[in-house]
Amino acid sequence: MRLVSLYRRRGWLLYAPISLLAVLALWWTGLQFAKNTPREVVLLIDRQQSPHQRYASAYQNALAERGIRLTIENHAKPFQELQDKAAGSAQHFAALSSPQIAESQPPANILALAAVAREPIWIVVNSSKANRIQDLVGLKLGFIEGDVNSRWVGEALMATTKMAKDQIRWTALPVSELVKMVLEEALDAVIVGAHPDANWIRSLARAPNLQLLSVEQLGPITQRLPQLKPSVLPRGAIELRSDIPSRDITLLSLRLHLLINPTMPAALQRELLDAARRVHERPSFMHRNGEFPNTVDMDLPASPTARAFTHGARPWLERMLPYGTAQLVEWLLIAALPLLTLSLVLLRWIPMAFDWRVNTSLQTFYGELKFLETEFDSVASERPIELKRLIQNVDDMERKVIELNLPEAYAERWYTLRQDLQRARERLLSLRSR
Repeated sequence: MRLVSLYRRRGWLLYAPISLLAVLALWWTGLQFAKNTPREVVLLIDRQQSPHQRYASAYQNALAERGIRLTIENHAKPFQELQDKAAGSAQHFAALSSPQIAESQPPANILALAAVAREPIWIVVNSSKANRIQDLVGLKLGFIEGDVNSRWVGEALMATTKMAKDQIRWTALPVSELVKMVLEEALDAVIVGAHPDANWIRSLARAPNLQLLSVEQLGPITQRLPQLKPSVLPRGAIELRSDIPSRDITLLSLRLHLLINPTMPAALQRELLDAARRVHERPSFMHRNGEFPNTVDMDLPASPTARAFTHGARPWLERMLPYGTAQLVEWLLIAALPLLTLSLVLLRWIPMAFDWRVNTSLQTFYGELKFLETEFDSVASERPIELKRLIQNVDDMERKVIELNLPEAYAERWYTLRQDLQRARERLLSLRSR
C-alpha cells in the first residue's frame, strides 16, 4: 500500500517541502515589504531658488525624525531632471518645482503629491521707462536663463496687449548677472518667476529706480495659460517700514508642487506629505493658514495616495508607530503571521489526514464485518449450506486486512481488527459444527 511508503517518508516528502515553502514565502514577502519601505529619497530642487533650499532642509529634518534619509540635489531644471531620473531608476526621487507651462500634455512618469506654495511671476521695470505692460514695447527685457515659464508668460502678456513678438528684445542671463544689469539700468525690465522670500527679489523691489508692475486684463491671460493664477501682493508685504510695495500689486503666480515618480511606495509618499504639511501649513503674506499643501488645484495628475491622504485615509499603524516599525508590524500581521499559521495548520493536518485515511479503511472492513454478522444466525438456521460462503468472505476480508500493511503507529488497531475477524470465523465454524 502506498500509504505506508508515504507515511514512512513523510518527513522529507511532506514536512520538509511545506517548511521550505513557508521559509521561501516569508523571505519573498519580507523582500517585498523591504522594497516598499525605502529609507532613502532624493529631493531635486532649483539651485536658483534659495527658499527651496530652506524647504528641503526642513523636509530633511522632519523625515530624519521618522528614520528616513533625504538627500538634496540642486539642479537648474528639477522638473526635467525628475522626468529623466524617474525612468528605470531603482532610487526614489521627488522634486520641488513648478510644471513647465509650455507643455500641453503632462508627463506620464511624474505625479504630484501636493501643491505646497505660490511662486509669483515678477515684472520689475525701470520706473522712468514703463508704468504699464503696454509700455514694454521696444524695451530690452531680461529673464533667467533656462526659465521657460517666465518667457511664456511674457509672450502671453504680449499677445493679450496685441504686441508683436519683435517689439520686445529678450535677453537670457544667469540670476546674478540679470540682477546686476537691471540695477545698473543695462536692462529696462525683467520678468522672473521666484519665491517671494528670494533675497534678490527683495533687492529689486527695494531699488529706488525700479518698480513692480501690476498685471491687468487677467482674464485673457489665465484663459490662455490656465496654470497661472492671480495673487495679490499686499502693500508693505516685502518691507513694512519702507512701505514696499507702496500699493497692492496683482501678480500672476504658479503653484510650487511636490512631485514624485509614480513607483514611489505609498508609505513613503505619506511620510513626504506629513513633512510637507509641517513645513507649509503656516500662513504667509501669499497664502492663508492651512491653504497648503493641498491636492485641490494642481497642474499635474495627483497621486492616488495623496488624494486618499487628504481625506484622512492612512493605515492606523502609521498613526501609532514610527515609519519603519509600522511597516515591520504590517508585514508581521499581513504576511508573516498568516503564512506561519497556514504552515502550522498544514503540518498539523498531515497526521490527521493519515489518521483519517486509516480510519476510513478500517471502518470499511468493520462495516462489511457487521453486515456479515447480521446474516450469521439466519443463515445457520435457514440456509446452513451458505455458511461456507460466509467463512470464505471472512477469509477474504482478513487477507485484505493483512495486505493493508499499515504503519506501526496503527498496529494495535490493525491487530484488533484481525482478532475481530478471527472471532467471527470461530463463531461461523461453531455454527457449522452444530
